[in-house]
Amino acid sequence: MTFTTRLDHGQRLAVFHWKDTLSQYDLNQNLHVLRALDFPAHYDLIHLFDEEIDVQIDHNNIVAHAIERQRTLQERDITHQLRSAFVAAPASLTLLVEIWPLFFPETDRSLLIRIFDTLDEALDWLGRAPFDETTLEAYPLREV
Repeated sequence: MTFTTRLDHGQRLAVFHWKDTLSQYDLNQNLHVLRALDFPAHYDLIHLFDEEIDVQIDHNNIVAHAIERQRTLQERDITHQLRSAFVAAPASLTLLVEIWPLFFPETDRSLLIRIFDTLDEALDWLGRAPFDETTLEAYPLREV
């Protein structure tokens, strides 16, 4: 597993930290987390990426994942427009996030996605305070 999931309950924020490699398996695991009944569906999401992450997924699989992720989040019956911030995302993911509105216009009120260079920019957009990732509750990852 090359990502961790931590929860900041006080700020209603789920923090995904992607490390080392990003593979199809990891994307499937991420969907599994988002679909888990005990995962807080009303929390906004922040994705942190290590600087040297190796993306081992082709464009078609990234697009397929994005569509499935959107469907999963829409099915969770959230009570507010979920926001998902990507910080220092690799170029292959940045392109996908930039074309996201073509697939899912923001007018459907389900999910807003933005890319940021820094964590501070992302937190400002999310309306959240800085956090210490090491002090947040670890969400248990269950192998699929």
